[in-house]
Amino acid sequence: MSVDVNLVVGFLGSGKTTLIKKLVSRLDKKVAIIENEFGEVNIDEEILNDESLVFDMSSGCLCCSMRGDIIVNLKDISDKAQEVEHIFIEATGVAEPGPIIETILGSEYFNKNFTLKSVVNVFDESSFLSCLKNNDQDGISLMAAQVAMANYCYLTKSVGSDQTLNFIKEQNPLIEMVLDENLIDIEKEYLSQGIDILSRLEGSYGFNEMIVFDPSKPFAFKALSAGRFCYTYAAKEMDNNIKEAVSLFASKMAMYSNGNECDLDILYSMGQAGEIPHPEFEDGDHLCLIHNFTKFECLKASVIERKYFNSSVRFQAALTSRSFELNGKMSLEKFQMFINYILFQYGPRLYRSKGFINLDDGRTILFQGVFSTFTFEEISGKTELSNKIVFIGKDLNGDALHAGLLNCMA
Repeated sequence: MSVDVNLVVGFLGSGKTTLIKKLVSRLDKKVAIIENEFGEVNIDEEILNDESLVFDMSSGCLCCSMRGDIIVNLKDISDKAQEVEHIFIEATGVAEPGPIIETILGSEYFNKNFTLKSVVNVFDESSFLSCLKNNDQDGISLMAAQVAMANYCYLTKSVGSDQTLNFIKEQNPLIEMVLDENLIDIEKEYLSQGIDILSRLEGSYGFNEMIVFDPSKPFAFKALSAGRFCYTYAAKEMDNNIKEAVSLFASKMAMYSNGNECDLDILYSMGQAGEIPHPEFEDGDHLCLIHNFTKFECLKASVIERKYFNSSVRFQAALTSRSFELNGKMSLEKFQMFINYILFQYGPRLYRSKGFINLDDGRTILFQGVFSTFTFEEISGKTELSNKIVFIGKDLNGDALHAGLLNCMA
């Protein structure tokens, strides 16, 4: 029996975990959740429904080094919890959905055992407007990529200005915008909704480097992380090589998806770290190796030209996640003063803040922040053994943040 899978994506702090809790409550089924956070400490796992099975993937980002592990997680769910009837995948806020969708749809194991249902983008207008105000092109590009691959856009925290709605429709004219989670059809199949998946994936491969080399001389390349690559012949214009590689890969994926044989393994890899196989090529002056490995080595090659691209990779590289676990009790007044201080210090460079803190009056507080907006919620009946705190932003000083948190202890 095929198990239904929903993918939920969205920018940092948009409300993905909250939406999943609401969607889970609608299902009279045994649900599992694959939870992926950008950082070492998983806060969202503890916020989710205790009755659901939660699988933690917090050691990396789903759209880069963790893509291979998502299939492993799905296999673990099948082995350990055979009664599971529905699965939600919550991607980290810095993930582009294209590579995730590409991974699961390209997996024979997935297609035999699972069905991809709705892909939901949770869109927070306040974060979008903050990125516009601060001219944060990386953040805007990431939001655009998240909208482009979804079939539902769930608007949170606001009705949506004309500027926001126009941005969303520009990225994805076919997307259905909803304000009520009950209007999200999590049972409707993703591939049956008239969306040209291959054409959308063409803009979502996330290649981040192209190497033009002389194939008549010895060459060897090694990937130190999971990723994907494509060989193509060199064109005079570098941009033409990118378009040629994408077109070539899209045609091969179309053949593969229709059950036809093709040399997919030579042209493409979603695999693990290791030597990149050499292609069988005809005589030609130059070859291009285009890849998106986050860790990559050129062992030997006569390199003619190299080019780096893909803004989302730069965005993820620029972000830092600072996670802390501290024992003891905190003063809420001191903690609020500390938050005001770091907001003044980092300004728009502080994207996301969240965690649990134990107060000296016996209460446990869940705090969440998106840019300069913070909320504090008392969690009844929950006593944490430690204070768990995560900050995500650009150029965050971990030592200074740790020292500031220590000053908040009662």
